[in-house]
Amino acid sequence: MKHVVLIFFILTLSSCFQQKDTDSARKVINDWRGKVIKYPTNTIYTVLGMDTVTFDTSHAQYKILTYIDSIGCISCKLKIGQWKELISYLDTVMPGNVSFLFFFHPQNIKNIRAELYASDFKYPVCIDMNDSINRLNSFPQNFDYQTFLLDKQDKVLAIGNPIHNSEIKELYLNMMQKKDIYHKISTTALASTNLIDFGNINLSETAKYSFEIQNIGDKPLVIIGVDTSCGCLTTEYDKTAINKGDQNNITITYSPKQIGEFQETILIRGNIPKPIKILVKGCVI
Repeated sequence: MKHVVLIFFILTLSSCFQQKDTDSARKVINDWRGKVIKYPTNTIYTVLGMDTVTFDTSHAQYKILTYIDSIGCISCKLKIGQWKELISYLDTVMPGNVSFLFFFHPQNIKNIRAELYASDFKYPVCIDMNDSINRLNSFPQNFDYQTFLLDKQDKVLAIGNPIHNSEIKELYLNMMQKKDIYHKISTTALASTNLIDFGNINLSETAKYSFEIQNIGDKPLVIIGVDTSCGCLTTEYDKTAINKGDQNNITITYSPKQIGEFQETILIRGNIPKPIKILVKGCVI
């Protein structure tokens, strides 16, 4: 069974991270699978980056550890709203069995605090200004490989960011809930558009757009998730299965972060042969 999981995971990584080939994904897995994560002594956890709290994860059967460094757009990497949804879901279906370990290494602590406050994210986090956990473990440089599913002994079971990719999210959930890891293609789907052009948007405003996803296959369509290329895009959709010939709405919201033209992508994943890709563009004025 372990070999089946490994093969599936290699295929998942190679399809999730298109810039990496299968050999690269296999090397990351071989290097990290079974490795035990080391933690800095006297790790300090805070809420909202301010108030120090006691955070004991020894009871958890599983842990999801994510490391965020100072490179690139912090908001795009974090997607705190989606982390909150995942935490809430696992607290419901696996109460007390999953802990989340957030390690941030920012250039400016104010930026992280601002993100936490803006999202009202009150889960304990470690703001690691000395980058101690990365120094101990030498995490992969690619952001896609800086999130880990761990067992009770902090041994790496799987690698990949479940917030940025729904296939990784499905893999994590299936492994933790000990379900069949196979994702069977059973139907086909069609989006009412493959391009959303918001035109000009004021920096102080948000923009919304709704479109339809239709099941044109023979089996019920289940949307596993909708991935966005930036935290500035959020989505809403009905989680129930879509029967043959039926359709459901997907609503996207764009929250501008800075002035200028933008071009982002949405990937709709489900029990379909390949994700449906939609381009989102516009100009913030």
